[in-house]
Amino acid sequence: MPTRRPASVAFLWHLHQPWYADPRSGRMILPWTRLHALKDYLDMSAVLDGHPGVRVTFNLVPSLLAQLRLYADGQAVDSLLELARVPAAELTLDQRIRLLGEGFRCHWPRMLEPFARYRELLARRGADPAEGAARWTDAELRDLQVWAHLAWCGTWLRRTDPVVGSLLRKARGFTEDDRECLLAALDTALASVLPRYAAAAREGRIELATSPYYHPILPLLCRYEDARVAMPGVRLPPGAEAIPEDAATQLRRGRALCAELLGREPVGLWPSEGSVSDAALALAEAAGFQWAATDEQILFRSLRPASPSAFAQPYRHGSLALFFRHQRASDKIGFDYAGWDAPHAVADLIGLLERAAQASDQPHPVVSVILDGENCWETYKENGWEFLDRLYGELARHPWLRPVTFSEHLAETPPAAELPHVFPGSWINHDFYVWAGHREDQRAWELLFRTRRALVAGQARLADEDRAAAWEHLYIAEGSDWYWWYGDDRNSGDDATWDRLFRDRLRAVYEALGQTPPAELDEPIAGLAAPSPVSLPVAPFTPVLDGRETGFFEWRAAGRLEGRGAAGAMTRDLETVLRQVRYGFDDTDAHLALELDPSAGDGDLRVRLEWRHADGQATLELDLGAAARPRRGSLAGTAAGEARVAVGKLIELSLPRDALPAAAGQSVDLTVMVYRGAELVDRWPARGAFDLPLPDERDWLREWMV
Repeated sequence: MPTRRPASVAFLWHLHQPWYADPRSGRMILPWTRLHALKDYLDMSAVLDGHPGVRVTFNLVPSLLAQLRLYADGQAVDSLLELARVPAAELTLDQRIRLLGEGFRCHWPRMLEPFARYRELLARRGADPAEGAARWTDAELRDLQVWAHLAWCGTWLRRTDPVVGSLLRKARGFTEDDRECLLAALDTALASVLPRYAAAAREGRIELATSPYYHPILPLLCRYEDARVAMPGVRLPPGAEAIPEDAATQLRRGRALCAELLGREPVGLWPSEGSVSDAALALAEAAGFQWAATDEQILFRSLRPASPSAFAQPYRHGSLALFFRHQRASDKIGFDYAGWDAPHAVADLIGLLERAAQASDQPHPVVSVILDGENCWETYKENGWEFLDRLYGELARHPWLRPVTFSEHLAETPPAAELPHVFPGSWINHDFYVWAGHREDQRAWELLFRTRRALVAGQARLADEDRAAAWEHLYIAEGSDWYWWYGDDRNSGDDATWDRLFRDRLRAVYEALGQTPPAELDEPIAGLAAPSPVSLPVAPFTPVLDGRETGFFEWRAAGRLEGRGAAGAMTRDLETVLRQVRYGFDDTDAHLALELDPSAGDGDLRVRLEWRHADGQATLELDLGAAARPRRGSLAGTAAGEARVAVGKLIELSLPRDALPAAAGQSVDLTVMVYRGAELVDRWPARGAFDLPLPDERDWLREWMV
């Protein structure tokens, strides 16, 4: 029998866009903030107007709010908007090609295929926007300028805006006046988004929550090593450090911007990607938040074991109340129900909510439904309007499920249970793999930490305005979205653009400091792989350091590195100076043998070797000039030591294993660079670094050569 206990359903719709502005021009590189505002943010607010008894929570990310303000004030422009503002007859060939590429970027089944004229234009374009662009007529281009925006008008605009409605009915043969009227109507609609949400919050129809300003993963800022709690073997980026002061700034500034633009400071927090840790939640509490939310898997791992009755309730963590997202209900809205008809989807969801409430032993349970409030609607009929309208209506009539805000539930039913420790993780697989698990992620974090250290060291020389601008660039680079798109598990279709924008932000920090940005910021991170050795050492050995291969077996047990091929394809035109790199170990030392191409000469060559690990780095530079052929070389970096070197047909060197910034059983990054004077002429690998495992005794037993 259904319970008659009252139960709350707390919806949190997360509205988020990253910072799209180019650090030099300020122009928005991608149009998604503007387009999602026209389609989703207006619809999500407007559909509630028909259900005055339903209360929900909207989580508005500050970086989204700041961009909406820029658009509303006429200070923001993106590429698609620029293309739409040009009269069709005046479009250059380059603009035509760009329009044919950008004018169809939408979910085709729901946003393009229902419209005959839009389908015709897509068929006319074909697969290659550049092919035949010059043959498009002005009328065709103008129709595309209009349809590229009509497709992104949400249900509310289509039903209520007279300009949008008339152009949808007209469908083709648009005039320049049509184009200009549409853009003006959309500007007006865009400017209404923030006032709508502010008014709804003021009237008590919604609650406003927020996230850290640029949406960083707070636990990774607070204590990056927490990534290893759920991912014990994950590689930490060299130079990783705890920077909780940045996390605190992002939280504090986020609340302040909400107060400025929406008239009130939120008391609720959806930490970016639901990512939590004890340190991150302590900062949220210090910033003035009263409640926060994350995924139920975090609760499961924090309690362990946890009974089903443990979930439909908030918990105390310090003075914060913590809510836990019902994973199945939330994910079914986000990923499943778009393919269902609305009545069956809503009936299924309400059944899930009822069962979750019934499983609780609390006198007044709460089921938290938390998910993205924008992207999923593209796959729904009518942009999700029918689904949401029916869902809100059914809940308003439900005899014992009440749709409330999180603060309303807390006012009626404060948390009864305490949770002194939370498992550090996010809403995705209760870990941080998406943002810290790939070599690309780790390289991006390494560059971020290095840039921040340069800023801390040099900021005292800057004027206040320049110092603030430099820190702003860094805070933007801390946002989660850069790392979301790095790695092979996500593809934005704009990966190269994301990568460039991230590195441009770090470059801007150095430029604000009056420093030349490091050359490594010119190298793409996207697509970076970690080349592994072609072969591993198979036994310990100790070579004779005499600059030549003393005997057949001297380097026979060595491992071998390969600087070219699929893993290390050259990204620039360099010479072929290095021919072979071999390496190995004995109980006390690490050994390398570098063979250079005899035709390269050695009159002014210099070899630089870098070993890097999360615990530090070691660097060795060898000047190969005839008058300075080294016998020893000093290691620089976090580990002290000295290398023994011999130069002849081979460059042979040995250095203490203790001087390497990693322990036996771990891996260390190795890069070999050859310079002629100040010019880099060869690099192994061409990008990134070799992933070099340091063996322990068990490795030798396992791999012993027979």
